[in-house]
Amino acid sequence: MKHNHFDRELECSSCRLGGGALSSALMDKEEEVGRSEYILCTLCWDLDNNVLTVTPDFSSNPYIVETDGDSRNLYLYWLEHTSESITAEARTSEAAIINKLSSYQTDIRQQQVSLQFDTPHHGALLTFIAGEIVSAKHFEADNLFVHYLIELPEGWSCKSPQYLSGVTQTCNTHRRGVAHFGYLFQLSLISNVDMLNLETDSLPHLYIEVLSCDWWGCTTSEGYGCISLPCVYGQHNVRVPTWRPVPVSIVAQMRRHFLGGSPELVNLTHCGVPSDSQNKVVSKYGLPTVTSGELDLRLNIVRQSQALSPAKGKPSGGGDAMLLERLSTATLVSTVNNVLVAFRRARERMMRARQGL
Repeated sequence: MKHNHFDRELECSSCRLGGGALSSALMDKEEEVGRSEYILCTLCWDLDNNVLTVTPDFSSNPYIVETDGDSRNLYLYWLEHTSESITAEARTSEAAIINKLSSYQTDIRQQQVSLQFDTPHHGALLTFIAGEIVSAKHFEADNLFVHYLIELPEGWSCKSPQYLSGVTQTCNTHRRGVAHFGYLFQLSLISNVDMLNLETDSLPHLYIEVLSCDWWGCTTSEGYGCISLPCVYGQHNVRVPTWRPVPVSIVAQMRRHFLGGSPELVNLTHCGVPSDSQNKVVSKYGLPTVTSGELDLRLNIVRQSQALSPAKGKPSGGGDAMLLERLSTATLVSTVNNVLVAFRRARERMMRARQGL
């Protein structure tokens, strides 16, 4: 008796071969037929790896099946592999087909994922940032969400400007007072070496505003924070302290506590140094503030530039100073090449003018 069974959860097709009605009363009672069924063999075909599994294995020794719990009712059976062996020519042809199929699949993967990386032009530095807003804690309110903005200084640009700002989902702090966001963002930045240095004001700034949403759907600002994105490649775990402006009058403070709402900054960049400011330090004297909670970030930074390729006979590495030196050298070489090209064109125009005279 054969029973076909297709198990999709195991991602394989199996065929179970069973012996039906192996009962001592088979010849006496027809109603006993099908009472005792035993699985004699299971064939499982793995769809992913193209492997056929036979359970139990082929053996010259018999397998014993005991029925009805009586040791006197024993059945012996064997499993033999009786398939005809393929010829050497067929085996060679099969191997050639498998190699051709494997080569075709490899070509498809290479077309989907190119092995050649696009390199930035000379004198440019490509910075890839894969960030995560991990969690927020020590805030007074519940149901928190984060609004972030990345401001690029002069000499920096972004391939996808729409990724420079975003808003996370709303998270509950529960009893521990921690809101776990796990919000991911990524962006690619290109900087010009002529404007690049190790000063803090020349690096991109990340502005953060933490807000809360009450039962009525009203949003309240819970804290502001600002950091400079790290200029060193690798993984960075950053903790951003926040602050918030507080109302001066007691009535306004009670309104914030019971009804929600609080003073907010007109521009999010004002929590740091605005881009339109001429000074490196901006005084916030006269603005009463109070310390708020903290926000944890995880940043993974990768840098790519033609200047990062080690020269022949020189080891790679050397930190940011070596990086800036290589970028400056690459820019100088590019400038000299541009001058030589312009001189060559001017010389050709002068020779054509002389021939005309």
